[in-house]
Amino acid sequence: ELGVAKAEWLAAPDEDKSVFLASFQAAQENAKTANDNVRIAQKAFKMLLDDTTPAQGGEFLPDNLQTSVAGSQINVPSASGSSIVPVGLGNFESVRTTGYCYVDKTRYIKELVESGEKYFLSRPRKFGKSMVISMLECFFLGKHRYHLFQGLEVARHPPHINGANCVQWGPEMEPFGLITLDFSRLTFEKGKEVFEEDIIRALANVGASYGLQIEMWTVKGAIVDLVEKLALDPRNKHRKVVVLIDEYDAPIVKVMEALNVEAMRTAEENRDVLASVFSVLKSLSQKGYIAFEFVTGVTKLAKTSLFSGGNDLRDISRRKDFAMICGFSWDEVQATFQKEFFEELQKDVGLEDEMVLRERIMWWYNGYSWGEGAPTVLNPHSICSLLQEREFEAYWIEAGRTTWLTKLIASDPKRLVHATTEGTVASTNFMKNIDVSFGLSDDDLRSLLVQTGYLTVKEVVRDTKTGKRTFVLSVPNEEVRASLLPELWSFYFRVPLNVKLVTSLARCLNENDLKGFARYYNSMMNKIPSTASGEAVKYEGYYHTVLLLLLGLVEGISVQSEAGTSKGRADLWIDTGRFLFCIELKKTLKGENVNDALDSGMEQIWDRDYIIGNPLVPRRQSFAVVMVGGAKRRKIVAVRQQKVVDNSGRIDRVGDPLDWFC
Repeated sequence: ELGVAKAEWLAAPDEDKSVFLASFQAAQENAKTANDNVRIAQKAFKMLLDDTTPAQGGEFLPDNLQTSVAGSQINVPSASGSSIVPVGLGNFESVRTTGYCYVDKTRYIKELVESGEKYFLSRPRKFGKSMVISMLECFFLGKHRYHLFQGLEVARHPPHINGANCVQWGPEMEPFGLITLDFSRLTFEKGKEVFEEDIIRALANVGASYGLQIEMWTVKGAIVDLVEKLALDPRNKHRKVVVLIDEYDAPIVKVMEALNVEAMRTAEENRDVLASVFSVLKSLSQKGYIAFEFVTGVTKLAKTSLFSGGNDLRDISRRKDFAMICGFSWDEVQATFQKEFFEELQKDVGLEDEMVLRERIMWWYNGYSWGEGAPTVLNPHSICSLLQEREFEAYWIEAGRTTWLTKLIASDPKRLVHATTEGTVASTNFMKNIDVSFGLSDDDLRSLLVQTGYLTVKEVVRDTKTGKRTFVLSVPNEEVRASLLPELWSFYFRVPLNVKLVTSLARCLNENDLKGFARYYNSMMNKIPSTASGEAVKYEGYYHTVLLLLLGLVEGISVQSEAGTSKGRADLWIDTGRFLFCIELKKTLKGENVNDALDSGMEQIWDRDYIIGNPLVPRRQSFAVVMVGGAKRRKIVAVRQQKVVDNSGRIDRVGDPLDWFC
């Protein structure tokens, strides 16, 4: 058909070629479909010829687990804690049988399985999601892995599994049919066909491990075939299946790291494949085949069928009763790890006081919170790395970075700084579903920053009249703050950030030394190649972006951008805790007098009532400030500072303004 259509198209007169071209293109699609069917049939036939599927019989347990450490003795650490830190480990069985420290999270199993629901959990990378999946896998293997839970909370309070006729978990419980998939380990970068093939291969491997053969060669067909065969297998005493999926969003998020049109097309195709996966799982759950389902990921992606209105997965990401399912509390850290770890750490970093050490650890690695009333948690990967390496470093930001995000904002870091500035607010949908796109809305960007761990919930403010909640977001800790600012700076200006100069800038603000601030700012700008600024230097927004980048993530300094009144918006508010600066940025045009720009900026602050209504003015030493950038140079050429006071709602100037020319 393809050959005939091509010949007719080539032989057709010019005026008729468009008609024959359409026929040729249709024939190409038919040929592609035929080739796909041949490839699928060949793969199925090869598996039949190989006849590698093990025979059924014996225990209802995957053969890859029968030969592992089943029945081996648990290696329980002493009361003083283990001497082995599990950096980067996500395998519950390995941790429990080789003497690693384990922070007991099994108490959450009881509520999960007794409710009879299906769940979704979002947490940043390297935050313990895989350990939760592995823990649940061992739990549902029943009597074959019961010994791994000796001494843990779930063994002291064994639950009933509501999704399986309230069967009691314990040393006699028969195992469930288990389907465990880690989507981050699949091949998804090479297009839809390869991704679908790898899902089918993974499902076939699960079936083969139980002595079952998958006979359907589409994703939906393979899922239905496997679930039904596992549920109806005579060895399965529960007649139900448990589905555990880790890193469901990896086939989309990791593909998008390339940030090109081809990556976008592949990500959208992968999203459609995921939609078919979760759609058929939903149908099987409604038919009663699935006793329990648990899905993890970093981001909540729209159009995957996972979060559609009819889906029965319950999102526990923001529930405060599950706030500690991933991450450590300080009490858990102290109870789990040997005291010698902290003594050695204290000695190596040169701290004499235990309380100072605790405060340093909390400042660096604590601060993550995902909802109203939820406790803050320590980053587990960073804590384990700290205790092993005994240095305060940015461990998680290297292992858990979301490359898609950092590349996405490279062309416009100003938006990210707006989003990460202390005091950023969001409505209740700050954990909203994100659509696959290169051009994220501000709300999508804020949601992505929270879900990936760059932002967290600092405070929840509730309107006393309407009850409406507003979530105040902030950078969680020093680890993120100290890593994110240099990365943004390097992306935007293509030179390393001079951290000492940033420290000097912050010190000048804390000392109300704006002349020194301008001097250090100009010194920093001298180090930036002119090619990195381009035409942007001609505009006030350039200075706005630079100041946001420099100050937006500095500990102890709160920067609010373009906060306004009914008459207009001030460019920047900078609050040091002692001093409050309302800053208007001006750029002199060619031939314009610098004094005129200073006058114009100060008049704008007064005429548009920028300072009126700011609740911090009465509680701080407050100043109206104008900073002027040069017409040709990238420097601050002049600063005017006017002290102000709030007299019962009326803003008064105090003394004469101070001018500095740089």
